[in-house]
Amino acid sequence: MTAWMMALAAVERYFKILQHSAYPFTFSSHNMKVLVMGLGMLVVIVAVGPIYGFGEYSCLLGYFEVITKANSTKLVENKTTPSLSTSCADAQITPTNQSLLRDPISALHEAMTSGYGVQIGRIFASTDNIRFYFQVENATLLENLRIDYMNGRFAEFMFGVFDKIPTALSGHKVNIIMNEESFHLYRRLFLPIQGLGQCSVNMFSPNLHSDVWIVFHVFVSFLIPYGVLLTCYAILYLRTPMTIHNFRPNSRDEWVCTNVFCISGVTACLMSLLYFSVLLAIANRAYVTPSMVFFSMCCYYSSGTTLCVAFVLNAFYYKAKIRCKLLRNRWRKENNSIEMSEV
Repeated sequence: MTAWMMALAAVERYFKILQHSAYPFTFSSHNMKVLVMGLGMLVVIVAVGPIYGFGEYSCLLGYFEVITKANSTKLVENKTTPSLSTSCADAQITPTNQSLLRDPISALHEAMTSGYGVQIGRIFASTDNIRFYFQVENATLLENLRIDYMNGRFAEFMFGVFDKIPTALSGHKVNIIMNEESFHLYRRLFLPIQGLGQCSVNMFSPNLHSDVWIVFHVFVSFLIPYGVLLTCYAILYLRTPMTIHNFRPNSRDEWVCTNVFCISGVTACLMSLLYFSVLLAIANRAYVTPSMVFFSMCCYYSSGTTLCVAFVLNAFYYKAKIRCKLLRNRWRKENNSIEMSEV
């Protein structure tokens, strides 16, 4: 919203400075152009509003993945399970009660929480494996889970859990495979952000359209509005004098207002650039510290205050300028009076 408002202000400044003769009329061509442009931007903002949350936070991995596969060697030796395909490298997993996999909380949550402090978000079952999406409360529990996984104790624990579920895995060995990439990304990126307590979004569900949302967000919230802003100000300053002293006296205030809008708009653009750079870096699975993520979000959502700061600084500047002028005139009068008294 801030970017589009500043873009609209840039369009208004563009038409007003370059076509200042048409400005006094209420329904002049200048005002109509600004009105049409503003309505167009408003339509765009309203139209894309529902799409904005389509994939927010989707590039953050809020879980780490553990895959269970049947140990085909052990299963081939056991002839009591005819439903398993022994000709495959990985034996099939045929659940006899799908409701237990669709509702993992009742079957696994208590055991995993009491054993490792692990929360099970989702379970995806296929014919050859079962995928678990896990979350932990803190880094200590995650490290304990990692140590037990390396030592094989976590596999034994999972085997005991599976033994209580009536699936084709019951009574057989299972191979526990932890997804190393998702584990390290979870430990480096999401776990510190989770510790801040600022994010309440359930990130267990991976968004398949996250890349589409990121491209949409960058174009609609950054490239298009700030592209319009920079283009308008670039043409404005190139086609007109750079200083207000070359204009009519009644146009100086217009240039002061234009300078304020330009400075605040460019500053907001730079602040937003940091946020979108971090967003693209995370989308490309690059490691960004939680402090940088938090700082970039603060810069982006506070970019709208640059306009207020610019107006305040401009007001202080002109007050200081007027005060200096009064002091200079007073000093000149005192010097003149001293010279006259000496004469």
